Amino acid sequence: MNNIGNRIRKLRKDCHWTQEELANRINATKQVISNWERSIARPELKHLVALAEIFRVRTDYLLGLDESVQYMHPQGGEHERRGKHWDWVIQRSYDLVEVINSDYKFKLNNRFLTKKDKEFISHYIVDLYKRLESIELEYEEKIEELQNEINELSGCEKTDLTNPLFE
Repeated sequence: MNNIGNRIRKLRKDCHWTQEELANRINATKQVISNWERSIARPELKHLVALAEIFRVRTDYLLGLDESVQYMHPQGGEHERRGKHWDWVIQRSYDLVEVINSDYKFKLNNRFLTKKDKEFISHYIVDLYKRLESIELEYEEKIEELQNEINELSGCEKTDLTNPLFE
């Protein structure tokens, strides 16, 4: 029989999370997760709801009242399998390229982006960011050169050009 502990373990492993990662996501401890998975304890209602939300499944499935798992897509609807990147919706920080390339649907100019569109946009975001890093480094070096020249000309120890009030 497939009990709640086995279901939690299976869903956690499907997400490639450790017990500690799951615990952090639902405000529990690693020990609590371990006890659930070993059927030593059962989740309280607040944790049961949090588990259903984090795994995007119905509480009925977790409780064993429904044998087939139906994953709730972030944009609505049920699916037989979990999307690769669904968990980004409830994270605190995101990798922009991963989000763009996720199962999530995005619109631009009232048109849904295709997989090819997403790959194109992702490529240019990465390229643009690399260029910005290069420009930033170049300007930091130029600012440092100017600071050194000003210091030499004025005979001062050091002037901070980043400070708007050049004290």
